[in-house]
Amino acid sequence: LKSTALLALPYAVIFHSAQTVAADRSERIMAEYQLRKGSISSPQSVQQRVALAGMWGSFVGSLAASCVGVPMEALKHRAQVLGKGRARDLLATVIKTEGVRGLYSGFKVTLGRNMLYNVAQWTSFPIALALLSQGNGVAAELCAGFLAGVCTALATQPLDTINTRLQTQTTLLVQPLYSGVRDCTFRIIRAEGVRSLYGGLLPRCLNFGIGAAIFFLVFQRTLGALDHLAAERKSI
Repeated sequence: LKSTALLALPYAVIFHSAQTVAADRSERIMAEYQLRKGSISSPQSVQQRVALAGMWGSFVGSLAASCVGVPMEALKHRAQVLGKGRARDLLATVIKTEGVRGLYSGFKVTLGRNMLYNVAQWTSFPIALALLSQGNGVAAELCAGFLAGVCTALATQPLDTINTRLQTQTTLLVQPLYSGVRDCTFRIIRAEGVRSLYGGLLPRCLNFGIGAAIFFLVFQRTLGALDHLAAERKSI
């Protein structure tokens, strides 16, 4: 918990700042392009713009936040494997034994997982929200958030399994067991079968679903309150 909290705040600040800016700008560009073409803006086209903008914003946000996101994942996974240790001590141990590069072990698969995670979540939520009673009310937002979380869990489960194996292999072993993403994937499939990549999928879906439902409800309400506050200030 401590190792996660250590970098969770800067990760959230970097990701959401980059994601919001990129999504807003890309949606504005798409809207201006449709206007120049003389296309009529329909509810369906607006939903498509929002989904595509969310996808692009998630990609940019994940890339920008990877500088703290990958070390956060590495420290979290090692703490879970060891079952003890403060974030500060784990950080010092990793740097001492493996160097700064140890914090970025599994960088490619972590970045790929984070991109897929955020793209799946921020794309599926507006789509689900639009399909559920036109997205009106708390119940619709909770259901849409839950569905977005489940979609995200399904999309990222195999990569998360591989990512965890790569980042924790030097925690209990002197020599790394896997040489890379491809080697790790093939070894898991050969030794344990494809199903092992989806181990713990049901609790993961429930965890992601409930978490996303709460997050998007609070997120939507917060954005609404900020927009209302900004409108009141303009009217003064």
